[in-house]
Amino acid sequence: MPNALSLVAWIVDRDRREEILGDLSELRARESAAAFWRDVLGVCLHAPRVRRWAGTAAALLLLGVAVITRDPGHRIVTARDAAGSFVLEFDGLRVVRATLDGAPVAADRLVQDDGRLVIRGGAGSGDLNIRLRPDGSFYWRGRVPLTPSTH
Repeated sequence: MPNALSLVAWIVDRDRREEILGDLSELRARESAAAFWRDVLGVCLHAPRVRRWAGTAAALLLLGVAVITRDPGHRIVTARDAAGSFVLEFDGLRVVRATLDGAPVAADRLVQDDGRLVIRGGAGSGDLNIRLRPDGSFYWRGRVPLTPSTH
């Protein structure tokens, strides 16, 4: 069984160590073992060193949970060319959603095959052709801006 007074001596601040150890020594003689250990636990839980350790452990736990639950294959990328902006939402290497100038693109207009994504009707009445690389990057030929005819 660990020595309670050694544990308390290690945990509490130096300036309060003698006072607390003296009080616990007196209580040890008068209380039951369960009551004594409850007092030791109370002293330890109120020690700044334990609170710092508990805070650090809680922060690391939250960080670990955040990293574990984050899906590295899911990302959203915004791009812009002369015809406007578009957003691609990836699940791994596959585009699952897209928007053109803030308007959602219907799923049937997203055609993907062998490293290529075509958004039908992506530039006026034309298509937006995007090459998808195995490393997750992509490139496309800039679309021509839509200009109203002046004739």
